[in-house]
This record gives sequence, C-alpha cells and structure tokens, in this order.
Amino acid sequence: MRKLSPVTAHHDGPTGPGTVVLNIGQGVGALILYTSPDLAGQEIEISPAMEAGIGTAGPKTHALVRERTGITAWNLSPADEGNDATAYAAVYDALPAGQYAIWLDGRVVATVTIAAAAVTRHHM
Repeated sequence: MRKLSPVTAHHDGPTGPGTVVLNIGQGVGALILYTSPDLAGQEIEISPAMEAGIGTAGPKTHALVRERTGITAWNLSPADEGNDATAYAAVYDALPAGQYAIWLDGRVVATVTIAAAAVTRHHM
C-alpha cells in the first residue's frame, strides 16, 4: 500500500514567479506583507482590528515570511520595475475586506486596510 503525504506539509524555502495564487474577489482581498530579510522563516500573524484600533476583533491567522525571487511582476516599488529582484514577504489571501492588525512577537506593530477584489501591499 502506498503511503500518502500529509496535506499540511509546507516548504520553507524561497518561492519563485508563479508560485502564489491569490483568492480575491467580491468582499475579499489579499495582503502582501514585505519585511526585512532577518524575518525570513518567521510566522507573522494578522487579525481583524477592533473599531478602536489596537487589539483583535477575531481570530488570528498567520503566514510564513519567505524569500521571494524573480519578483518583477510583484512591483515591489517603482525603482524595482523591470529588475529581477528578491524580496521577503508573507502572503495572506481570501481576507474579508476591512481593517487588520499585524502582530509580531505578541504585539501589534501596524494596521492595514484590505480592500475587496484588490491586493494590498504593506512594508514593515
């Protein structure tokens, strides 16, 4: 009998062009959270923000910061257009539109607004 691998297995190495598919559309968007290289391999959590701002109004979700290579299509910044650049980013998709808190080491470090049918980019 053949042994099946678990569906939850993940790979922590770099990702190249075309390896990320984002679920965005009516009522949901995505976040690309750019970080410094020293956060590679670390999971960063986000949660819906409370009306007052800091804190959480719902469950947290997390994504792994990965090295992203060949990011010409990601348009890291206008200066990087046309360059085969490398960036470090965590990617979150299928987020209901709204305000989100970004958590690092157990504290809120930033907030970001996710728009429906769009990809929001934020630099930490």
